[in-house]
Amino acid sequence: MSAQRLKDPILKGRTAVVTGAGAGVGRGIAEALGDAGAQVTVAVRRKETGDETVALIEQAGGVAMSVQCDVAQRGDVERMVDATIERFGRLDIVVHNAASGLGGKPAKLEDITDEMWTEQCGVGLNAAFFLARAAYPHLKASAAGRFILL
Repeated sequence: MSAQRLKDPILKGRTAVVTGAGAGVGRGIAEALGDAGAQVTVAVRRKETGDETVALIEQAGGVAMSVQCDVAQRGDVERMVDATIERFGRLDIVVHNAASGLGGKPAKLEDITDEMWTEQCGVGLNAAFFLARAAYPHLKASAAGRFILL
């Protein structure tokens, strides 16, 4: 991403959550939101990768925080949304980018175990539901609430 924020940030005053923002596409989305003026909660499984993303956003003049969160766990998601509201006072954008580590690994149907299926569903489907439930009241209160699934 760019090394500086936009001159007239279009998301100034807005707050975003990005799951899976510790690297790759999620990190890029978090940086782009920060560049556009949003305050960003970087939701990650490994705190150190979230801290790296926060550092990049802050180096570019943005505002962010990292929250360790397993999106497949309802309690983690609720705590992450609560931490976002506590720190930033609002929630306008949720980007569910997190994916199971199994997602990029080809597997034959006959080799997929119940545990593999459960992990994929936990991160993809369950997490989307947990995020939607926890974020909905805040997104509804926002004049520009958005929930994005990748």
